[in-house]
Amino acid sequence: MQTKGGEKPLIFAISGSQRNPSFTEKMLDTLISGMGDVELHKFYPHRMKIGPCTSCWGCWIGKNRGECVQRDDFQKILDIYARCDYFIVATPVYIFGFPATVKNVFDRFFVILDPQ
Repeated sequence: MQTKGGEKPLIFAISGSQRNPSFTEKMLDTLISGMGDVELHKFYPHRMKIGPCTSCWGCWIGKNRGECVQRDDFQKILDIYARCDYFIVATPVYIFGFPATVKNVFDRFFVILDPQ
């Protein structure tokens, strides 16, 4: 697998299970291994400091438009997301949805939405 430029595709993967070992992790690794020679960046939100979106709208208004006002590990995720060719999320589904740590990541992607 190669990108149009001929380099290895950049894979951004989120592993949302907090169990070790987990079936979710096994499935994610199987998928990635089937993709061939890739550049992989795998994130474990439950091992990172990522706060929930506070709905402050600071990323849409003010002098730091397009940047979250919170300074935590989410910036690492956002940097890779901006460059990735593929975005993979593997997570168990708990009662009424994803684990809270994964939900925090999804909610924080609010920063990349265009307010227009």
